[in-house]
Amino acid sequence: MSALSLFRRSLVTGMGLLAFAQAAHADNYAKSILSDTPTGYWRLNETTGTTAIDSSGNIHPANYQSDLSTYQQAQTGFLPYAANAAVHFNGGSVFGPFNANSAIISQDSSPNLNPFAYNNNFTIEAWIRDTSPLPVDENDPNFGSRMFFANNFGFGLTELNEPHFVTYGRKDFILSSVKVQQNQWHQMAVTFTGQDATFYVDGANVGVVNVGHATIGAAQTLTQFAIGRRTTAQSPWLGDVDELSIFNTVLGDDQILNHFQAALSEFGDANGDGQIGFADLVALAQHYGQNVNTFKSGDFDDNGKVDFADLVTVAQHYGGSFNPQSAAPVSVPEPGMIAIAAPLALLLFTKRRTSRPFSLGTPGAGR
Repeated sequence: MSALSLFRRSLVTGMGLLAFAQAAHADNYAKSILSDTPTGYWRLNETTGTTAIDSSGNIHPANYQSDLSTYQQAQTGFLPYAANAAVHFNGGSVFGPFNANSAIISQDSSPNLNPFAYNNNFTIEAWIRDTSPLPVDENDPNFGSRMFFANNFGFGLTELNEPHFVTYGRKDFILSSVKVQQNQWHQMAVTFTGQDATFYVDGANVGVVNVGHATIGAAQTLTQFAIGRRTTAQSPWLGDVDELSIFNTVLGDDQILNHFQAALSEFGDANGDGQIGFADLVALAQHYGQNVNTFKSGDFDDNGKVDFADLVTVAQHYGGSFNPQSAAPVSVPEPGMIAIAAPLALLLFTKRRTSRPFSLGTPGAGR
């Protein structure tokens, strides 16, 4: 039996199992974050308790805090597997009472222990979903910058949903040309050199704001960090936060884009175009049975090989797309579409490489 015939037979058999199969997940997003050596990385997957675990390997836990209002753990996060969760913050009023605003506060308070004593050259990244109502006017309690990570500097959105980075008492960096869509998950990041704040939304560099005539740099942070509001309990966040990380380096465009594409790969997106479709099946077919070292070759479960489990991942999300403005899946797979598209992708590949056919289950064949 030829390799192609064997592959087709395996495919036909496998298609009957797709409805019952559960794809393994590799946590490619966390792997991409950790590969860039974060100083702190809070995944916010806690379902109970008051401690937010630091997954960076540097052990900087934080404490969930709330006085008159509450936060909700174990909310649905962006990444598509059950173990991933997010935290919802209740927000509150920028006018107070400030002690009503919930937050996650880092346990590091001494300047000698605080690894986040930055005034330049750092990166902050997180997945966020803003659910706050837009303000009516300056007397509206929702008016003001809504920060989800702040201390002597802060990062979040303005009241008009513009990316906002602030060095308190020195400079507001506001990218007024960009509006971040509400009620949708977004990857957001900012890098700060001391002079320039560069903003990223959904993997893309969306603009730079220069320090201009303001004082260069930021006030050095000598106290804790807060997620959800400032440590002074001001600038509350109303919405969800997930997968927050901070780096003591300025990450490049390619690194932040790789983080975003690694998240999309959890849905079976091999080429990072925000679509789960024919091109991803072709990429998978080209490497099927081979040992590879990247999700861009179709290894979505990170087991070092492109195999049936990776096909399941594509099948489960086939036909799904990611709105560039929301990074949220907006459609679901149709089983009939999968059954047609998968063989077509494989046949296309074999026609283009008839002189070097690949072999099912033979790593490296066809290279």
